[in-house]
Amino acid sequence: MSDLHALNLEPGDIVGGYTLVSRLGRGAMGSVWRVVDGGGTNYAMKILRDSLDDEDTASQRAQATARERLRREAMALKRIKDPGVCSIVDMEIDDALAFIVTELIEGKNLREDVMQNGRYVGEDLERLASKLIDAVRAVHAAGIVHRDIKPTNVMISVTGPVLVDFGIAMGEGESHVTSTGLVMGTPGFIAPEIIEGVEANDATDWWSTASVLAFAATGAPVFGTQPMMAVLQREAAGNANLQGLPPRTLQAFRAALDPNPRQRCTPAQLLEAIQADAWQTPEPMPPFDSPAPMSGAALRKNQYVDNPRRLWRAQSMPTAMISYDPAELHASAPTQGEIEDPVPTVAVPATSAQPAEAATQALPQGARTVPAAARTTALPPERPEER
Repeated sequence: MSDLHALNLEPGDIVGGYTLVSRLGRGAMGSVWRVVDGGGTNYAMKILRDSLDDEDTASQRAQATARERLRREAMALKRIKDPGVCSIVDMEIDDALAFIVTELIEGKNLREDVMQNGRYVGEDLERLASKLIDAVRAVHAAGIVHRDIKPTNVMISVTGPVLVDFGIAMGEGESHVTSTGLVMGTPGFIAPEIIEGVEANDATDWWSTASVLAFAATGAPVFGTQPMMAVLQREAAGNANLQGLPPRTLQAFRAALDPNPRQRCTPAQLLEAIQADAWQTPEPMPPFDSPAPMSGAALRKNQYVDNPRRLWRAQSMPTAMISYDPAELHASAPTQGEIEDPVPTVAVPATSAQPAEAATQALPQGARTVPAAARTTALPPERPEER
């Protein structure tokens, strides 16, 4: 591997015994590849840029931070064993070409899924909430705080949502790997108390989980997307746009996203409200002459459907029957595991034209996002298209 460099890798190259098939994504600090092992099984490999021979001091610091984040991601994934969390297969952190190899989740992330298939309603929302809450519980049971739960870090597989990208996750007793005075997070999906200097914990992950589920339920980021400071102000005021949700679900989301951690409902209470409203929403019924679907486990490893929720419904029925077009099954480059610059120095709002969350950013820590008095008065309501 010594003659290979992250910047000149090509399909067909062999890294750590895995053959590179195609590049799935790239960032300032490295790239993500689809790879195959000697037995023909596909995986995802996250590879860092070469760093051991870099003479620039600032670049060396950035590379060291990226390597530490990769190590933490690997250590976190090794400790979590749950179908709702991406599993790790292999790792090499100390070589010049550092990498981790993980399960390859075929399909789209939650943001892309909502853009293509619409918002989650009724029992589809109940299934998403139940499975994602179970995954986050498994992460916390392993002593890990994810710290970056957002729609693009939730892959939608045919067996359910899968939580990915533990690059800024923290275990018990670990310290931050960001610059002093900055916190890592995504406006609209990072708990408001984080901005004011509170340490990330299970409660802040649960706030992020509620924001992600609210995104799925409404079809848009409920605190808007930009400008960044306006998004943070809406968070701090508890001014989520939950228009169109059933009454119990809306009330529960309002409580789960309360800016005061002591006033928030529990994940179980949020799920109970979603379940109660789901009973009032008719479940789409498959035709009687539908063929039985493929095994979800086999699909998760090899293929995916444009709307995986249809298979979720089938798997939850006593006799799993579902109708789908075989032509709908196809391979696609998943978006899991995007590599982000670990040491951003400024906080800039997202400029993407898509109605989605901003990238993970370094945000100023300790500054109050709105005056204390503003917390008792909701900001003026906005229409979704104005955000």
